[in-house]
Amino acid sequence: MKRMKSWSCLFVILSAVLSVILAGCGATVTPPPPVTLRLAGSTSMQPLLADLSAAYSARAPHVTILVEGGGSRLGREWAQEGKVDLGLSSWLPAEADVGWSVPIALDEAAQNGRLRRGDLVVLVAFGGGLTWSSALLRW
Repeated sequence: MKRMKSWSCLFVILSAVLSVILAGCGATVTPPPPVTLRLAGSTSMQPLLADLSAAYSARAPHVTILVEGGGSRLGREWAQEGKVDLGLSSWLPAEADVGWSVPIALDEAAQNGRLRRGDLVVLVAFGGGLTWSSALLRW
């Protein structure tokens, strides 16, 4: 009799665990909201960025990256006017702008709601002589 009670207790516990597991299997997964990033500017950077954006979008299908040429000046102007999310430039900014462009862009993105607490931000810079730098920040 005692052995029968232990088996029925085990059966009840296993049934409850199995019910919880199976209930979780029916849950639907909500895909992340679609994101579109608009980039414009340097025509020398355009082919590389088009390849990189295609590779990234293949891994993250909810992200669409639109890359346009037009030249560094156009990219900078459109970024300042808010027509694009990122202005591409292959030439150095004016001396007065050096050191200010990244903080200003981050502040602008945060104020416009493009950056939220916990978002990852990647900063990348290329220089002359095959120099480069990057940083990954959690906002």
